Amino acid sequence: MFLREKYTKKIEKYLEIVPSIFLVGSRQVGKTSILKSLVEKEIIDEKETVYINFDDFLLSWNTKFDTIFNFIDFIDFTYNIDFEKTKFFLFDEVKNLKNFNILLKSLIDKYQDKKFICTSSWSYEWTNEIIEWLAWRTLQINVYQLDFREFLYFKEKSYPKHIDENIYNILEPYLKEYLCFWWYPKVVLTKWKEDKKLVLKSIIDSVFLKDIKWFLKEEKVLDLHKMFVFLWINIWSPFSIEWISEFIGEKSHYTKQFLNILKQNFMIFNVLPFVKNKRNELSWKSKIYLSDFWVKNYFMQNLDIKNITWEDIEMFVFINKYYNLEETEKIMFWQNRNKSEIDFIVEKDWKIKPIEVKIWNKDVIPKIFSSFGEEYGVIINNFVKTTKFKTFERELNWIKIMWKSFLSEM
Repeated sequence: MFLREKYTKKIEKYLEIVPSIFLVGSRQVGKTSILKSLVEKEIIDEKETVYINFDDFLLSWNTKFDTIFNFIDFIDFTYNIDFEKTKFFLFDEVKNLKNFNILLKSLIDKYQDKKFICTSSWSYEWTNEIIEWLAWRTLQINVYQLDFREFLYFKEKSYPKHIDENIYNILEPYLKEYLCFWWYPKVVLTKWKEDKKLVLKSIIDSVFLKDIKWFLKEEKVLDLHKMFVFLWINIWSPFSIEWISEFIGEKSHYTKQFLNILKQNFMIFNVLPFVKNKRNELSWKSKIYLSDFWVKNYFMQNLDIKNITWEDIEMFVFINKYYNLEETEKIMFWQNRNKSEIDFIVEKDWKIKPIEVKIWNKDVIPKIFSSFGEEYGVIINNFVKTTKFKTFERELNWIKIMWKSFLSEM
């Protein structure tokens, strides 16, 4: 089993703080494997653990337990365990269980020596409602597809400590595969290209048939496809609801519904603007990044990447940074009314790191860094410009400029 340590380490840390943890993410990102790897990592004791998958045929959307004692009897009988002696409960896909929030709250309050680790792949809002209901009793961990470091690990290829032109040339084939086929663990471990396509298609079909179509009328699915194409074509542009609505030929309330569905199913991420001066800076539009290159490639009928474009790299930098944000970090973009912009602003502890994404390797400081530094220098830790492989530093007055490759920045 390939272990995803950045998640198991978080779980181990959170188990010391709260009685329950929610792993939230789209289908096939490896939540179940993470649950089961807790035993392999010896974070929990197998003899004190029970795993229950609420997607099993024995359970359905209509499953409901009137009391926690009915639920305990069910567990004892079905899984042949002694509830009293079991400490760790791994509950997979808890969305299938009615009134799960009430059930879990009652279990936590009555059995304070037990720990509950749950997963959900459907409806971000639904999960948030449960977490609000449980208050101090739980913490949420978002589980995403593989970042590039994990991807190389799954490929049994170590991530380079030092980035140079030679390393980039070695890693470029892996990068192209990563950008083309995306990063579901099962897909990465599938050997042949045609088999990868079949596995990915099954995942997409599953997401649309089981999750998205739950919210959406059949005749609206095509508009959702058109929206994916629009979002990719305009990945660098702040958007408005009216702009998207005009492109897909729908009313704005449908556009809002589509975006909400996609966010709930972890297929897009909404990036807000960094704003300190509302008179001169963009504050009313957002950027959207797709969480999945495969969906873009699938809908645009482009299943091969021959040349890596700057759009690909911007997406790569955003996703790999977003997937690894620290708890106190957030990522935004910046644009003024003259449409000068910085691709990403990473904020942490009241300090910021502006990032510009480039794919050429010219030793040129982006002009926007100078003007932005004059305005916000006091809160800037350092600037970053990503290139294919160069890594070096320069001084711009008193502001440190760090050139880093998009590989080393991750």
